[in-house]
Amino acid sequence: IQNWITVLEKASADHSNDTVYIFGHTGMNQPVTGPRGDVMRLRDYFTALLDTTKKAIAAGTPKTELVKMTALPGFPDHGSLGTVLTLGSALDVAYDELTTK
Repeated sequence: IQNWITVLEKASADHSNDTVYIFGHTGMNQPVTGPRGDVMRLRDYFTALLDTTKKAIAAGTPKTELVKMTALPGFPDHGSLGTVLTLGSALDVAYDELTTK
C-alpha cells in the first residue's frame, strides 16, 4: 500500500493538471478515466487506510476486529473499492504490511 502511495504521487507529479488518467480497476458504474484529483483521492484513501491500521495496532486491536470495519473515516464511499476488494480485505492487507518483518 505504501508503494501505491508513492506511485500515485509520482504519476501525479510527472503529468500536467489536464492529464486524463486511465484507471486499471473501477467499480460497477464507475468511470474508467478521471483527473488528477481522483488519483490523489485514492492516494489519500490508502494513506488513511495505513494510518487507521497503525492506530489500531498501537491500541492493541486484533486484526480480526480491525477487518470488521465497514467504513473508513473520511471515505464513506470506499466501503468497497467497487471491486472484489472490500474494506475488510484492504485492512487485512494493511495490517499484514505493517506487521510483517
